[in-house]
Amino acid sequence: MKINFRPAKLAVIMAFTLFLFSTKSEAQTEYKVYSGLMFHFIKYTQWPSPGGEIVLGVFGKSPMNTEAMALNGKMAGSMKVVVKEIHNIAEVDACQILFIPSNQSAKYSEIAPKAKQHHVLVVSNSPSATKNGVVVNFFEEDSKVKFEISNKNAAENGLKISSELQKLARIVD
Repeated sequence: MKINFRPAKLAVIMAFTLFLFSTKSEAQTEYKVYSGLMFHFIKYTQWPSPGGEIVLGVFGKSPMNTEAMALNGKMAGSMKVVVKEIHNIAEVDACQILFIPSNQSAKYSEIAPKAKQHHVLVVSNSPSATKNGVVVNFFEEDSKVKFEISNKNAAENGLKISSELQKLARIVD
């Protein structure tokens, strides 16, 4: 499946998402921002064998479980998003995208080999997460949520992230 990247459209969508949700408030939690951005990551990432559904897994318990459920059933391009809670490492291979909250960062070393084997886009919100196999990592700068991308980890996981999405990120390698 070929993804049609439209740089101007992507920039407008991502800029609007970042602007709308980047300033923290009680109503707009950082996990809502993460969820919205992850939806766009799905659209602008190419998997080796895409199907009609894309499973977004949330590992363990965190506020992301609730926020990600808002994406369940939505269409990301031609793919239907299915959100699942993942409770153990054996379930990682059922996902195409996996969010690992910072409170589960001790599991990176166990998850990374499975993620590589099964072409999983691993996303987290923990400092230095990209040094441990995470492809996209959220961080806060100037009270705004931003993200960094490890092209090395993406390539090792068999994923292609659009150059347009990369322009909006901090590239760590």
